[in-house]
Amino acid sequence: MTDNYSITYSEAELLLSESRAALSAAEAHGLLCGMLSAERETSKSEWMAIVLQDGELKGATGKECLIVLNRIFEISKNLLQDGEFAFELFLPEDDESIAMRAEAIGKWCQGFLLGIVQGNDKDAPPQQYSVEISELIRDFTEITKIDFSNADDEEDEESLMQLTEFVKVGSLLTYETLGAGKTY
Repeated sequence: MTDNYSITYSEAELLLSESRAALSAAEAHGLLCGMLSAERETSKSEWMAIVLQDGELKGATGKECLIVLNRIFEISKNLLQDGEFAFELFLPEDDESIAMRAEAIGKWCQGFLLGIVQGNDKDAPPQQYSVEISELIRDFTEITKIDFSNADDEEDEESLMQLTEFVKVGSLLTYETLGAGKTY
């Protein structure tokens, strides 16, 4: 799942945890994609401030965490702007448990929804979304409540793969609809 990012999800999750970041790696990536998809331009520092809120960036771990977040920001922005299917959700590797990956997709959607809110101009009237985007927002909200805690068979694996693909395509559609006209 993380081939494009040149760092594994587990490595990023560990760095964020050791830095006492406010968000998990999945939630941080969802937040970024939501902010990049929203109506106003998003700065790297604004995103990092939310992810690292109350965090402790000390020593080599703190420096490495900033390097990784910088890489995730740049790669995600470029992949979204390319509009191709090379874009990937930053999620746990496929060899992790179904329950862990399902929890991460829920957190990714939670971050994405927060990013949409954070990325909208606070002084502008509330944005009226198209029917498709409104439905995706409702669907992503439902995905945040996902419970795969007892999942462990091939059918559950297939369901999770389909759900992940749905979220990927939905996030690309949201970016194309709301955020594609921005320049960074």
